[in-house]
Amino acid sequence: MCSIASRRRYRHFSNNSATSFIKHSTTLTLDGKWELPTFIHGATTKSKVKPLLLLLSGWTGAGLDWGSIPRMIAAKTQRCVVTYDARGIGNSQRRGKRDVVVDGDDDDELHAALTSLDLSMDVMAMDAMAVARASMIEIANIGGRNNDDESNNKQQKVSIAGVSMGGMVAMHTAGWMTNSNKSFTMMGGSSDATTISEIHEIIDSIGVESMVLISSTAGGFPTGRHSATAKQEEFFRAFDDWSDGDVQGLNRSCAEMFFSVLGDDFLKKPGRSKLRNKLVDSFVSSRNDFINKGKVGINAQLEALRRFDSDLYLPCVGRALPSLVIHGGSDQVLPRENATDLHAMLGGTSNIMILPDADHHCWITHGHEVVSRVSAFLKEQEDFH
Repeated sequence: MCSIASRRRYRHFSNNSATSFIKHSTTLTLDGKWELPTFIHGATTKSKVKPLLLLLSGWTGAGLDWGSIPRMIAAKTQRCVVTYDARGIGNSQRRGKRDVVVDGDDDDELHAALTSLDLSMDVMAMDAMAVARASMIEIANIGGRNNDDESNNKQQKVSIAGVSMGGMVAMHTAGWMTNSNKSFTMMGGSSDATTISEIHEIIDSIGVESMVLISSTAGGFPTGRHSATAKQEEFFRAFDDWSDGDVQGLNRSCAEMFFSVLGDDFLKKPGRSKLRNKLVDSFVSSRNDFINKGKVGINAQLEALRRFDSDLYLPCVGRALPSLVIHGGSDQVLPRENATDLHAMLGGTSNIMILPDADHHCWITHGHEVVSRVSAFLKEQEDFH
């Protein structure tokens, strides 16, 4: 069973009737093999339960890399917003058994754990569903609701948003939860009958309200339907020299290459070079503090996204729920054609927003625009329903 551990740390932002908070917890994955640090930002009231927003990080991204974005969306929408550390990333920990936690900083053991699970979109979607369900239970406890409440007898709702690779996980998860993607029935050795049963239970008990895809693609990159660009190839080589220790500044060089996709035009603007340096410093220092310091998790994610392809089920997802596509018009990693592909495949319920001067990390460089549009989109769904 997935669960959120009893460790509870709250930080309150206000004393309004709708209490704003951040709560650090731990979600146990459906297969019982990993503990995922989970962060709940948001506002909850006893009078009305709004669908939570699950934010899925991009390649290499950890739950707290989102910065103030979850809190800003929570404040604008009065929803709970959830982020987490994925398997092999951040402070996620592998468990040897369900009741015994094994240290996650041994690359050989971690590599064996990841490859034995075949870190695929199936596995990452399974984890997203586990986090959503466990967070809903925890939010109900925070709000003082119990199983006798009328709201708990109805199917609960979640909105799913992802950036870059997180958008792929969002599509895959939405595909499962709308019964558009049947791939979980073919997971083979990566899952047992109990886990499959839990997936069905989540699908039956939780509905998807909407989906947001930011800087993402319908086909896996760098082997997707559009030819690879030089910047894309450079982007995916960024962590080739990443190490557990910052040997001769190599990790900083890797991070600088990773954030080089911000582009020269962006960096010419006042204060933007300082912002990039701050992003690089933060990325390197936070990874030094993580349990998972090496690149095993990063490489496993890269292999998973290389194999991603949503062609078979994405149109069905588009018919099942409304979606929002946000993309940088100057994205050099995933050119804007990827956004127009997504918009076309999702069909008439899809909305699209192109930020003309934004590159791949548009949620960082154009955070206020992204937060405002996502928040407005979520409010539109409330008005519609």
